Amino acid sequence: MNLAALTVEDILAAARALGRIDAAGGAPGRLDRAAARLLARMRIAEARRRGCGRPHPRFGDGTLGGAAALMADEAGGPPPDGLSMLRGAASICVALAAEVERTGGQAAASCP
Repeated sequence: MNLAALTVEDILAAARALGRIDAAGGAPGRLDRAAARLLARMRIAEARRRGCGRPHPRFGDGTLGGAAALMADEAGGPPPDGLSMLRGAASICVALAAEVERTGGQAAASCP
């Protein structure tokens, strides 16, 4: 993950996407699983962009915002209210912190 490229807009896009999932309801832990999926998609897309010079056809351009926009489209459902947005923001921030601790903020360059 390229921390230098991470923006507040990326985090807000992820919060919106996850907020849609929260607003739709579901089992406990759904946001944490969705945040992990979102970061996995971002990693795959980033590796493709770094390795091949082009975006991933399903997961975007390797940015958190790009992956979040595609996930929000998939999630459908109602737009998130304030509480759902906060839950989404909290979930993505915790997932990002865990990702940075795990990887040291480094990403592998390959072309999946």
